[in-house]
Amino acid sequence: MHKSLMVEGGSSINWELCKLKAVNEVRIIHLPVIVGGENVPTLVGGEGFKNLNNILHLRLRAHFKRGYHLITEWEVV
Repeated sequence: MHKSLMVEGGSSINWELCKLKAVNEVRIIHLPVIVGGENVPTLVGGEGFKNLNNILHLRLRAHFKRGYHLITEWEVV
């Protein structure tokens, strides 16, 4: 039996977990603002997948609003 852990990491740790295929769920809180700029952090950093066969595919499990925030929950398929 595998234990699940929640990770609230930055883009570097998120990349390492994606690269290792250690992700089974992604939850995103969408804020009603646009920041922009080249130095704004991204959800997943790192080198990125060089082969499209390795990318993580997600399926929307749920979405809901909390105040002005949209929350989406995705499962890795």
